[in-house]
Amino acid sequence: MKYIVKICILLLMINESHSATINKTPTAGFFPVSFPRDPVDVNIYLEHILLGQVLEPLVETGVDGMIIPAAAEKWEVSKDQRKIKFYLREGLVFSNGKPVDSEDVKYSIQRHLSSAHSQSKEYLSLITDFKIISRSELELTLSKPYVGIFKALSRDQLGILPKGWSFNRNTNEPFIGSGPYRAIKENGEWFMVENQNYRSKNNVEIKKWKILQGGIVDAKEMPDLVPFVFKGVIEKVKFKNSSLLSELTQEPVVHFFQSSAWWYPHGQNNVDRIKRERGMAAVNHLFALRTKALGLKRATGIIPEGITGHLEEREEHFRENYSDSELEKLVIAAFSSEFALLNDQLAIEETERAFRVKIKLIEAKPTELPVLRRMGPDILVFAFAGGFHDPEGFLTVITSNLGARLKDVFGSVYSEYLSASDEVDWSKRDSKYKKLCKGLIRNNIMVPGWKDEAVRVLSKQLVIDKNNFRYTPKLMDYRFRKEAI
Repeated sequence: MKYIVKICILLLMINESHSATINKTPTAGFFPVSFPRDPVDVNIYLEHILLGQVLEPLVETGVDGMIIPAAAEKWEVSKDQRKIKFYLREGLVFSNGKPVDSEDVKYSIQRHLSSAHSQSKEYLSLITDFKIISRSELELTLSKPYVGIFKALSRDQLGILPKGWSFNRNTNEPFIGSGPYRAIKENGEWFMVENQNYRSKNNVEIKKWKILQGGIVDAKEMPDLVPFVFKGVIEKVKFKNSSLLSELTQEPVVHFFQSSAWWYPHGQNNVDRIKRERGMAAVNHLFALRTKALGLKRATGIIPEGITGHLEEREEHFRENYSDSELEKLVIAAFSSEFALLNDQLAIEETERAFRVKIKLIEAKPTELPVLRRMGPDILVFAFAGGFHDPEGFLTVITSNLGARLKDVFGSVYSEYLSASDEVDWSKRDSKYKKLCKGLIRNNIMVPGWKDEAVRVLSKQLVIDKNNFRYTPKLMDYRFRKEAI
């Protein structure tokens, strides 16, 4: 009898321990210290991830990269393809209990149209009219047929906010959305807490996440989940403190970043064709030196591999072709991760000798673009995220980072972009975007940099339901791996 009692007590202890572990608050990191920001200003990938937990756009990208319902239950496209009628989900409410209606959708989209910084502004500007049909029905009218509008509308910054909402960084709940979580500040730290009004809250097993901000390389401890990190960064973590990763698993993700160098519209050397040609050749040479030294693969064009219109990996895309005219100084601005990879004094000096030019490399921050514009560099280096099947989802990065319209940036190849973006046949669309990439490279408008593969790092007690092509992962897709506890 006493043995039976002992066994029962032991089973109770195991069960209590099991429950305690399952109910612990897992940590997710490492996210930018710039969070939270107004969605119209967001231009950092990891901020997208957090917004995607709280805000819900009209549509989103599914596991196969295609458009699926989100806040909108369904939609209809007119015969001339210029009108799209959206039907909101019945019973959809914000985290504060207010019903989501058509006026909220209109207000949220118009905030981007009136913003100077929104990544989605250029594509949304094709919307010429909002027609409120009822509280749950609205119709968008486009200036021309545009198949890419759905990719633009699926972006996390375009999540629906209540009409009249305004951003306040100092509040403990800066966003009101209809997504699975709420962003809550508790004792100076950020948490993702289950939204009790979420339409599918039964699918949310992990009710609360603690959000860690800052850099991963110098971290003292690792979180339970790092949803996205470059392989090269992981190697740095291993080098500094290999024990940090000992209890974590690494999984490849479909996302990766591909960098490119673009002539900055405000640079003094931008208008001179010869200087432009020589400057781009110098940047290409610097990229070649650094990718070889770092063991990275060269990128292929504006569009990352795996997405409609990407170029094949061919060396002739990177051949150097420049005149012997002088280019006294070349100012290159690069966002933080690209700056870290380019900032090698020996490679810079070798490039300076080869091209008889003085290079000034400066670090740029996406959160400080107005400052960057005043500095007026010649060339800006930044990255595109992979994950979508169609380039329209991330071409907006160009306009927001360069502070110029695509028409002004693409110049002579803009007509090729229009032809590609208007094409509804997917096989023809692919070939047209490839033609656009080749034209951008041929005309020294853009030089491909490198591509970084990425991994997901998570503790052994976590598992994700699906490894999909969505631009950002949903925290609600994670579960506790009970058999490993």
